[in-house]
Amino acid sequence: AVADADGLSDVLHTQRHPVDPADNLPSRVIISKKTAHNPDWSKSDLPEKDRKDLEGGRARATLALPLLRGEKCLGVLVFVRNAPRAFNTDEIAMAQTFSDQAMIAIENVRLFTETQAALARQTASAEILRAISRSPSDITPVFEEIIDAVIRLIPCDIAASLVPEGTSLAFVAGATPTEKWGRQSEQRFPLDADHNFPARAFVTKTLLHYPDWGQIDLPPFEQEKYDKIGFRSSLTVPLRRDADVLGVLIMVRKDIPRAFTSEEINLAQSFCDQAVIAIENVRLFNDTQAALVRQT
Repeated sequence: AVADADGLSDVLHTQRHPVDPADNLPSRVIISKKTAHNPDWSKSDLPEKDRKDLEGGRARATLALPLLRGEKCLGVLVFVRNAPRAFNTDEIAMAQTFSDQAMIAIENVRLFTETQAALARQTASAEILRAISRSPSDITPVFEEIIDAVIRLIPCDIAASLVPEGTSLAFVAGATPTEKWGRQSEQRFPLDADHNFPARAFVTKTLLHYPDWGQIDLPPFEQEKYDKIGFRSSLTVPLRRDADVLGVLIMVRKDIPRAFTSEEINLAQSFCDQAVIAIENVRLFNDTQAALVRQT
């Protein structure tokens, strides 16, 4: 947020600046985690951006306070004067009060967001468990529920689950934020680790996280998706049962490369664990039914 004597600005607050101490003063505060008081910019060693502001007459003095939570700096509160004039003790104390209030607001939002996220995860897990109990002989409804949860809780443009069929991987369920598909998809992924990422995760039994496809050598299948559709990042998690792999869960981000966070990866892994439970339940159910038929 940005404001001057006329109120909040709709223009300045859209600007972005790198966290680089050589570029701007707020970055120095973020890195040092210390209040910076510059009463006269003309007598200060200024980074490049702030030197331009000084020359353009947009700033002459600043007070910048870090927004600290423990040892982590979450932002900066900056006060600017158009004339060189120091901030007095009372003004600095008041600024610190505003900084403390800003941190309270940030912490409240964080706690609220974490609570909502935890509730959403618990709700998704409960829905998946209900799907498992309702579908003892078919994994499809469970996988559809899992993919629905992935799309809702892990920001991505495509999510899908695949299981082996012969010498390839076939879709069980898939979705985008606006569309769902499942076994009706005729697309198959050859079980060739050099051809596509899902097969590579399946064959190597390894989680594959590629935050930026533009920085790696892509297999032929993924190179086509990169060029034609704009795939940029992916997370592929094998469905492991002991030493066996029963399928894979894939998530893809388009247009802008962006890594999956550790929390998102852990959540994806928990969905995979539930998928393995579903597959194992169906296997045990079918084995029991077959044994009963033989006994009959």
